[in-house]
Amino acid sequence: MDGPHEKFLESLYAEKETRLKATKSEQYASTKDTLILAVEWVVQACAEMKQKQGDTTNG
Repeated sequence: MDGPHEKFLESLYAEKETRLKATKSEQYASTKDTLILAVEWVVQACAEMKQKQGDTTNG
């Protein structure tokens, strides 16, 4: 849960933007969209787990 998921996600977004600017190809820029979606899911799941842990600790 404490991995650098957000930083990795930011780097994927930056890479996509760089690819799009360099090639003007949405298709090429989008080649890692499945990975981006997976990392977004992990970030969300971790946030939910951390919130639940906080709720049980504080509740």
